[in-house]
Amino acid sequence: MPERKSPKGRRPTKLKAGTPSIAVKDYIETLGTNDWGALKTRHSAKGILKGNFHFDYVYIWDKNTNSIERRLLVISKRQTKKGEEIKYSFTNAPLAQYTKKAIAQMQAQRQ
Repeated sequence: MPERKSPKGRRPTKLKAGTPSIAVKDYIETLGTNDWGALKTRHSAKGILKGNFHFDYVYIWDKNTNSIERRLLVISKRQTKKGEEIKYSFTNAPLAQYTKKAIAQMQAQRQ
């Protein structure tokens, strides 16, 4: 909560972020080669679908409902004929319940 500026008026009720937000595109640029892990996700018509994946927990703040939610950010990077393809998704599936490969397979089915 932000500090109250004067003794008059209402107390602040809306949360205020203490750190600046970052876009996923900018976050991906900060990742090094050691931050990615190679996984085989599923069988396709052309063979086994492989890719590099990155998993990290992030906090998403919804200004409208004034709530913070913890989500797992899943980023996939694959080589295609057109070049490198990067996709990302947010999930509420915990890594304690699912393996990284299972979560990567779930994301690959959506694409």
